[in-house]
Amino acid sequence: MFLLPNGKKLDEEEICFTMENYDLEVQSFLDAKTGEIERISEMFDKEADERLSSFNKEPGRYFVIPQIPSHEQYKWMEEFVEEMVSMEDPNLAQRLEDALNGRGAFRRFKDILVDTENGWMDAWHQWKNDYVYREMTEWLASLPLDIKEDMEIDDDCALCQTLKDGQTEFKMLQKKFREMRRRL
Repeated sequence: MFLLPNGKKLDEEEICFTMENYDLEVQSFLDAKTGEIERISEMFDKEADERLSSFNKEPGRYFVIPQIPSHEQYKWMEEFVEEMVSMEDPNLAQRLEDALNGRGAFRRFKDILVDTENGWMDAWHQWKNDYVYREMTEWLASLPLDIKEDMEIDDDCALCQTLKDGQTEFKMLQKKFREMRRRL
């Protein structure tokens, strides 16, 4: 989990969703005070100019959340086919490569994955989510804020507490693991 300097938790899922859903008509902003995401659509928001101007009155509070362009997401599909699918299922890989040509490539690609078995759609979602998460962490690191990454842990888990405390020595982790096993 990521925390703002004031301790507010960021909604990672919402930030990732915002980054992934490319829409030129909507600008999204992270409010560094509340951790909330503000969206402005000049097409549908009659007060868009007014809201943008109010954002500018508080420098360092609102940051534009970048959207991942569709050509970048297209590259992810190509890499997924090349690095994952082609080794396991060359026939499916060929179908997906064919689907990636021309207009409507995203829809055809997903339709083919939906119609296949063996968990390829789940694999694609995990592949894509990993890329989006990486983009989010890089963007958060680029902000002029002291955003902290904190582990979400179970307070009852001795091993988790040890890791959270920064103790990563093998012997210490092994000791905590043994303690946990004895309790079971």
